[in-house]
Amino acid sequence: MASRRRSVLPLLANRSETDGLFNPYLHFAIWHTIRTGGRVPGLFNAVGQSDATRPEPNFTHFVLRSRLYDPTDVWINHGYAPLDWSRITREYQFIIVAGSDSAPRAMIAHNTCELARTRDIGLYKVLTRTDASAGSNTGCLTAIWPITR
Repeated sequence: MASRRRSVLPLLANRSETDGLFNPYLHFAIWHTIRTGGRVPGLFNAVGQSDATRPEPNFTHFVLRSRLYDPTDVWINHGYAPLDWSRITREYQFIIVAGSDSAPRAMIAHNTCELARTRDIGLYKVLTRTDASAGSNTGCLTAIWPITR
C-alpha cells in the first residue's frame, strides 16, 4: 500500500472488460483516503470532483483546499488519452493501475517504476527529475530511464 498522507493517481485499465457497463474500479482508490488519510482525485465535494465537472451543491459540507489533477473522465470515455506529466509529477507520489489492459502500463512506463503487482492491480512510484538524474530505482521491480516530457 502507498504511504500514509501521500497522493495516489488511480488509472483504470479495464476499458475492454467493462464495455460501457458499470466499472467496478471507478472509485476503488478512495480506500487510500479512508485507510491512510492520503489523497486521491475524484472525491465528492462542493466544488466538483474534477476540473471537468460542475460544483455539487449537495456536498457543501465537503470542501477541498485544492483539487488534484484527475484525468478519469477523459481517460474512461475517450480512450487512454495522453496524461499531463507536469501535473502528475507535481501532485502525485504514486500511481495505481487497475485492470488487465496493457496500454496504460506502457503509457506510464517511462515516468514510473513498478513497486508491486498482484493480478490486475499495479502500484507505481512517480519518478521525479531527481530520481532520474540519480538513477534511483530503489525498491522498483522495473524502471526505464530517462523521464520523458
